[in-house]
Amino acid sequence: MERCLSLLAPDTEGEVDMVAVSENCGEISEIIIQMMNEDFTVLSSGVMKRAPKIFHAFHKTYLEKFSDEMSALMDEVMDEIHDTLKTVKSSDELSSQGTLKV
Repeated sequence: MERCLSLLAPDTEGEVDMVAVSENCGEISEIIIQMMNEDFTVLSSGVMKRAPKIFHAFHKTYLEKFSDEMSALMDEVMDEIHDTLKTVKSSDELSSQGTLKV
């Protein structure tokens, strides 16, 4: 699961291929669904007979981790957007003051 989630945010400086990251989200979802199906079969066949316990285990094992990783990724994206907007605003202010020639 960690390997799958690492595909969401490449550790590269510079340009990131957002299409590839988006496609990774779909692939990760498919992998998680497959893992959950396999685990449901195993857990419901003897370890845990009650569905609510299985769903609680799924939430803790899969969904909570996925949600945390997606939230962290979105925080990073928002930070990048905020930094970019600040840079653009500063450039615009300097340009309007005549100190920056474009």
